[in-house]
Amino acid sequence: MLWRDVRGVFEARVGERVVRGWAPTVEDMATLLRRYGATATTGPVVSLAPARDDPDHVRAGHLDHDPGWPRLLRAAADRPQRDTLRAGLVQLRERIPASEPELQDWLRAGIAADLGSPPLVGRIAVFDGTPPVPYLPADRPQAGAQSLDWIDPRTVLAVPGRTREPTDDDSRSVAGFCRTLRATGTEAELRTWTDDFLLGGGARPIRLVRVEGPAGPVYELRGDGARRLWFARAFRLPVLALVSAAQLPRPLIPEQAPAAAGFDRWAELWRGLRRHRLLDVREDTGHTPPRWTPTRLAADWLLLPPADATAAARAYDRLHPGALAEATGLPAAVLLDADRWADVLLNG
Repeated sequence: MLWRDVRGVFEARVGERVVRGWAPTVEDMATLLRRYGATATTGPVVSLAPARDDPDHVRAGHLDHDPGWPRLLRAAADRPQRDTLRAGLVQLRERIPASEPELQDWLRAGIAADLGSPPLVGRIAVFDGTPPVPYLPADRPQAGAQSLDWIDPRTVLAVPGRTREPTDDDSRSVAGFCRTLRATGTEAELRTWTDDFLLGGGARPIRLVRVEGPAGPVYELRGDGARRLWFARAFRLPVLALVSAAQLPRPLIPEQAPAAAGFDRWAELWRGLRRHRLLDVREDTGHTPPRWTPTRLAADWLLLPPADATAAARAYDRLHPGALAEATGLPAAVLLDADRWADVLLNG
């Protein structure tokens, strides 16, 4: 199933996933849908007309602005993955110590490593939100897509504004979930607890940004869901999330760009990516400074300064060992080490 109306709102069913979005052109829509594995991006109910960037039309492309949002959310929350979550919660409930001192000791001994593995990084979604790299800001709404997905919380690699290691507050939030889960005594109570956990006490699932990688997508937390994410991460439980596709690449500004993220060698860095065939661009020299629009990029986070790019690469490599090396043709010793990565790109 695929449709796009004259307002630019589109919807596609890809497997069990419904992808809803807005795109000014059918080409932008097709680019987004290919990320989800959609093969058909044209058809009799796909309008080819360019769409006006009317705010109401853009909002209509958001799943959570759909009149059927409660129904869509309920259907996603009751997918077969819920049975996996329920089984995990039942087993966990039996393991949670009954006394508070025992609970604290049990958490300290058993979950610290799981909370921090894979290690979290600051950003992986380069073109969303506050720019971590110098690019041309959009002066109008950009194409976007959303889906309701069940995800493995270990694939959430970035939590902007959070420390890289779990804090005492994170541990306390995990303990709180443990206490309330332990108190569920009937199937009805467990179902209510599960709904509150998945839906945030209403219609507020965890919100993530999906960033593509060579062996599968990874995610950045945005908005609701940090405490639920910590709990799911600690016990490796699947979670439901409202997932937005990472924004399509914006024109980069490599020359005369102000320092951002404490880094100012953007042109050299990105020329190094181009030299190693990790980045292709369309150059626009009709502006001062010139602009480079990415047309192919091995992974968005490679545009970041070396320390941030290699931190994200290490987290990705923990999930998919060797995938980045195979996709880029560069050895792990370079991809995962900030000094060697900088040497190869900036001085190679």
